[in-house]
Amino acid sequence: MKNICLTLTLLSFTALYAQDEIETAPDQYENPSPAPKGLFQIESRFTVQDNGSGSHSLVLPSTNWKYGVNKNLEVLLVTDLVFDKTPDSITKGLQPIKLGLKVKLWDGNDGLLPDAALSMHISLPKLASKGWQATYFAPNLRLLLKNKITEKIGVGFNFGGIWDGETPEAQFFYSCSPKYKLSQKLECFIESYGYLRSTTNWIDGGLMYLITNDIQAELSGGYELSATNGSHSYFGLAGLAFRI
Repeated sequence: MKNICLTLTLLSFTALYAQDEIETAPDQYENPSPAPKGLFQIESRFTVQDNGSGSHSLVLPSTNWKYGVNKNLEVLLVTDLVFDKTPDSITKGLQPIKLGLKVKLWDGNDGLLPDAALSMHISLPKLASKGWQATYFAPNLRLLLKNKITEKIGVGFNFGGIWDGETPEAQFFYSCSPKYKLSQKLECFIESYGYLRSTTNWIDGGLMYLITNDIQAELSGGYELSATNGSHSYFGLAGLAFRI
């Protein structure tokens, strides 16, 4: 009897955690799927960026701390540890902490109707290292969409308004991210994103590898299509996501 109870318990535990593969997203695109109910999902990315004219940025790392409240709601904490070097100065430490939530609006189908969610974050200007404290609270509001085209092909879109914390004006943000499943565990993606008020546009691409259903690794790189002060920035990124 004890052996039967133990077997049933193990089968229940396995079914709970093998139900779905972890879902993360490329660099700037945000996935509409919330973290699973009752689970923490941690997504950390390490980035090296060359900003031109002798300026460099290291993000060591940027981490999304997610928790699934229920199947339609996720709460979020974002921490960014950044080392920024210019010819004239060095700024390092914790950037303003972000708090937020994601609300699932509806499930899509395999046709024209996408999965949809609303993402709402706010950056807290003084909850940061001295060199990174901002002037204003900085909201980030996005509509998140994802279409499954075939079993191997999908595409995601984000649209919204972003505030940078230094000016009271918002700027429109967009991202488009097609992906292709190369195998059961490996997929590739490309992504285009930008900010319309500052006319900044980027493109990036990379690979995402599913180590287990609960752990995923990412490698990617990106290039700034629009020039800033006469230079095109570029970056390399390595990430790891897991849920517990």
